[in-house]
Amino acid sequence: MPYMVRSGFLDSDVKTENRNGTITVQDSLECTFEPDPSDSTVIYAILHAGERIPLVVHSGENNELTISLRGYSYSVTVLSERDQYFQQLLKETTTAQSGAVKVAAPMPGLIKLVSAQNGQQVKRGERLFILEAMKMENDIKAPVDGVVSGVAVEAGAAVEKNHVLCIIESGSQQ
Repeated sequence: MPYMVRSGFLDSDVKTENRNGTITVQDSLECTFEPDPSDSTVIYAILHAGERIPLVVHSGENNELTISLRGYSYSVTVLSERDQYFQQLLKETTTAQSGAVKVAAPMPGLIKLVSAQNGQQVKRGERLFILEAMKMENDIKAPVDGVVSGVAVEAGAAVEKNHVLCIIESGSQQ
């Protein structure tokens, strides 16, 4: 079954297949799961190259999950095709009404590259920033087509989660 996994503005399509209690992700990563009946936490065992890696998944509200793997925790939202459709419909309606979208840091980190400039026209999916977090570089991409305004960071700046990096005026691109 296809899903969209979203963490901040980072989106990834994930396909899963459940065969007798073993879930195959993206045709290669196999997971077995052992539910914890005491709460909404599920403990998974990822089987990868013969290694059994524990993965703890805690369910939150609105399809939000917190995934803990090898000492790191990640917040993600998992959307089915139906959820994606309705969320996109809602986003388009909200964007059309407001005309502006805030681009925020999805996690705390260090801004390594600022590609966005005030007045620049951007397309959805175009790289605006590179944010380094936990020794990984993350592309922060434009969530909508529009014109960049209010760039609020420079390369080398440390930012917290949800810090507004820039604003995209979606109605100004005509």
